[in-house]
Amino acid sequence: MLRRKACQKTLKHVDKGKRAVDRAMFKSVPMKKIRAIIYEKYVDDTIRTIGELGVIHLINIGDKLEEFEGKITPVEPGERYYKILSLLSRVERLIDDLQIKRKPAAEKTTVPRTPSDSFIDDIEKEVKQIESESTRINKEIEALKEREDEPEVKKQINSLRKQLDGIAEKNATKLLAFEEVLEIEKEVEETKTFMGKTEKTYILEGWVPIEKVGEVTETILKVSDRSSIVEVIESDEHEEKEKPPTLLKNPKTLESYETLTKSFGTPSYGEIDPTILMSITFPIFFGLMFGDIGHGLLLLVVAILGLIGKRKNVDLGEIGNYIIKGSTLLLFCSVFSIFFGILYGEFFGFSIYHEEWYAHGIGPPLSFLRNILVYIFILFDFDEGVVRLTNKELCEELGLEYIPGPPHGPIWFSPFHEPWMLFILSIIIGAIHLSLGIFLDVVNKIRHGEYLEGIFGPGMWLWFYIGLIRIVFTKNIVFTEWFKDAPISQPAKFVASPVFLLLILPLILMFIGRVVTEGPIEGGMSVLESLIESISNTISYARILALNMAHEGFSKTFITLGGVNPEHGLAFTITPMFTVSFLVGTIFVMIMEGLLSFIHTLRLHWVEWFLKFYEGEGVEFQPFKIERYYTITK
Repeated sequence: MLRRKACQKTLKHVDKGKRAVDRAMFKSVPMKKIRAIIYEKYVDDTIRTIGELGVIHLINIGDKLEEFEGKITPVEPGERYYKILSLLSRVERLIDDLQIKRKPAAEKTTVPRTPSDSFIDDIEKEVKQIESESTRINKEIEALKEREDEPEVKKQINSLRKQLDGIAEKNATKLLAFEEVLEIEKEVEETKTFMGKTEKTYILEGWVPIEKVGEVTETILKVSDRSSIVEVIESDEHEEKEKPPTLLKNPKTLESYETLTKSFGTPSYGEIDPTILMSITFPIFFGLMFGDIGHGLLLLVVAILGLIGKRKNVDLGEIGNYIIKGSTLLLFCSVFSIFFGILYGEFFGFSIYHEEWYAHGIGPPLSFLRNILVYIFILFDFDEGVVRLTNKELCEELGLEYIPGPPHGPIWFSPFHEPWMLFILSIIIGAIHLSLGIFLDVVNKIRHGEYLEGIFGPGMWLWFYIGLIRIVFTKNIVFTEWFKDAPISQPAKFVASPVFLLLILPLILMFIGRVVTEGPIEGGMSVLESLIESISNTISYARILALNMAHEGFSKTFITLGGVNPEHGLAFTITPMFTVSFLVGTIFVMIMEGLLSFIHTLRLHWVEWFLKFYEGEGVEFQPFKIERYYTITK
């Protein structure tokens, strides 16, 4: 009866789990903790079966014995474990000494599903025989090494080495199979030490993705002849001791971005996973810094070659493998480099916006992109940018003085010639990015039940920060200008002013809220820290301009050293001096500026953005998993 109720309770979570997965946008996969009570005679088979499923993150019951009030005891490794460990070490040494490569097997070796002690003894006998033979030959080689310069002795050594190669070839499949069997048995014995034990049963606990609970339950019941008890242990996910491990479920194309997220820290269970959002902003920031059609195309070639190498499992060493693993990220970054290169009118450092094919070919169809930028500048009251980019009619409609720009310019602007445009755009992008980060902190805190902290912490900060950006763009950065329409001597007018409503009021509420939730000293310091970060973090996004200026500056400098003016477009004579200078400059820019752009883009995400909402103190979901490459069970 008890078993039936526990199973019914477990299976009830399956449908709930599927619905929860659908709601888990930007969150880790929902988890449930299960507990299984298994009779001793079924425990080994159960461990192997759940290992083959590979969906249970085991919990070490030895760390929480007090919860069971002395009714269970920890499981210590037995004699079988140490015997297997010793034998496995000998097999691994043999494989290394005989230089056997661990490559996919053409044909797998059939082994028993549950290797008995006698089967392990048989492995030991065969290993001992191979050891004896290889040791004898190695001793003979060692004895002859002192005279290896002699032709006859050299022949003997070569002959002995061929015998070793023969032993390796003859026993490679067998030794790899032995290694796999022993490794699996070692894992089975080690898994037992995570369990608790009564006189006749073992108790197993672990975290399982909620949609897999039904499958795991049925598997354990089936392998134990339905004699086990499996139940879901309900727990409050807000309690620290009950924090489940984190399993992220992002599209495979975002694997590189997920790696960057985990490199900062694995998200805590229930914490927002920023991978998807970062996959959008990361290539945009990189493209703004590294915007050039030609350099973007070269980066695209590298990305495509990396993807091909990844598909074919090519090994290019430590640095080369980093490029292969990050080829998807490079692909996105290269596309946005080309995109912004088109908007800037830059091609390998040459200004191409005077070219006929650019000005009258691709320029007019893409003019809507200029309009998008104009609307962004209008939203942030950046009148100079609107005047520079738009036409006379719109300026008159907005009440702005129209100043004609160059007849043939970039679709957007040239950061090299008009750096102030990219500077303001960088600050706008920073404001949007940071506002998103603070908003995500509000969401995180509310998800974790910290309603008061969410409202009076990041909630008030977001109100203050948006107000600060609004005041700066509408009244400029001169602090005294902010209070012209808000005289403190007239309280009614002051309280109704934008400065009070957008800055002072949220600041007061943030201070009161944080003093209540964190205490007077810590609360006051955190408010001061928020004020400083509001300014310093926003200014930090000016590095987008700095990196772009360095990129274009170096590109144009090397072209100029080659005797060509980069501002005159692509109409020039190719000389040996130009060829050398251009190639050296391109290599330098691709490596140095590409690397710097990547590092600073990563910094904007890790330091300026992540620290607004992301803790990254979770434990990664690591399921107990048994994988077979050289053996099959009978």
